[in-house]
Amino acid sequence: MDILVKIEVNESLEPVVSGRELHKALGEETHYMKWFPRMVEYGFTEGQDFNSDKFVQVQNEGDGEVSIELIDHLIKLDMAEEICMI
Repeated sequence: MDILVKIEVNESLEPVVSGRELHKALGEETHYMKWFPRMVEYGFTEGQDFNSDKFVQVQNEGDGEVSIELIDHLIKLDMAEEICMI
């Protein structure tokens, strides 16, 4: 069986998934930063159902590398399950 989204454990020992990975696994065509706020409108709360996570991604552009700061969200499994059913 293939793994669609990797499950990790947060600092509170709760299972969570990456919002960006879930977005990709669902095959969403809407850009992540537009899609995720729409999902939050279903009644989810930051700090309770998910937490923001900033990270830097390095990309090659032309002859150099460019660092881009991106935002991901660590989503608890209950929220991820509800998003999958939407």
